[in-house]
Order: sequence, then structure tokens, then C-alpha cells
Amino acid sequence: MNYYEEHAEEYLSQARKVDMSSLYAIFLSYLPKKAKILDVGFASCRDMAYFSSLGYEVEGIDSCKTFVKEASLEGFLVFFKKVEDLEEKEKYDAIWASASLLHCQNLSDVFFRLYCALKKGGVLYCSFKEGNFTGERDGRYYHDFTLSSFEEFLSHTPFVAEKLFLTKDQLGERNINWVNAILRRED
Repeated sequence: MNYYEEHAEEYLSQARKVDMSSLYAIFLSYLPKKAKILDVGFASCRDMAYFSSLGYEVEGIDSCKTFVKEASLEGFLVFFKKVEDLEEKEKYDAIWASASLLHCQNLSDVFFRLYCALKKGGVLYCSFKEGNFTGERDGRYYHDFTLSSFEEFLSHTPFVAEKLFLTKDQLGERNINWVNAILRRED
């Protein structure tokens, strides 16, 4: 997380430019009207602000102190916490994890924690860079997936895939595709 502390301003400036409207529409189509949403790795609060503006109850966790401080000053309900330390049980109707889980080293444990934090029938949105790389790149740990490698990973989790799809990077100047997933807790 040192990378985000050291590059907070630059990262926040870029993140605020990204148009997420098409992904929001897909995600929200799976939620009840008054859903309680957890934003994992909220960074710029872009997504929290949007969901809040629609009347959803939203809270967030992030492991970058600068992001948590900024979000608190903006009035959001946020916590300084790593997703690896998430211990909530059946608390959320939905979890939004846009480009945040890709930095987790123990993904199996993280997905189990997210599953437990969701209410029965709850939905998780997550995204990963498309590729076959796992390890450190540009000062950060990454876990990239292809659609097929992500399906294989999911087969070892309790989640049911509602929708798996690729999107182009929204910043425009990068040649990156994203593997996106809408997953459901069914039990």
C-alpha cells in the first residue's frame, strides 16, 4: 500500500476521470432498491458517491490512510481496513470491488471473506486486469486473469457466476482489457 500513499494525488486524479456508468447499470440491475453496499478499495469515492446519490446505504474500506482520511472529510462512512481482515457476517446486500482485489495475494481467503460478508442472495462485482501475470509489477502486487482462468478460480469458491465479461480500459491511453464479474451468494 506504500504505492498508493506515495501516489495518492495522481491516482485520485486519474480515477475520477473514469466513466463507470455502464458497469454501474449492470451491477445495480442485480440489487434490491434499498441495498446496503460495501465498496472495497474505494480510493476516490467516485463509486460510493454515485451509489449514495441513488439512495443506497454505502460504506467503504480501504487500506490507504490518505484515501480513508479524504473520504471521511467528504462525509462518507469509511474504515481503514484491508479486505484480508474483513470479518463481517451476512451484513451486505452487495459488494463493489472495482480493480481492488487484483492486489490481494491470498485471493481464495479474500473471496471466502467476501462471501461470508454478503447476505444470502447477495452480489459481488469485481474486476481484474486481463492477462496471465501474478506477482509484483510497478511497485504493486497484481493477480491478472483471463475469462477462462477466472472461471477456473471461481470453481474453487462458493460463488455462482451471474455474468462474466470483458471491457476496455476507460482511461483510453492504456491498452488494457478488464475481466469483470457479477457473482452471487446463493446458499
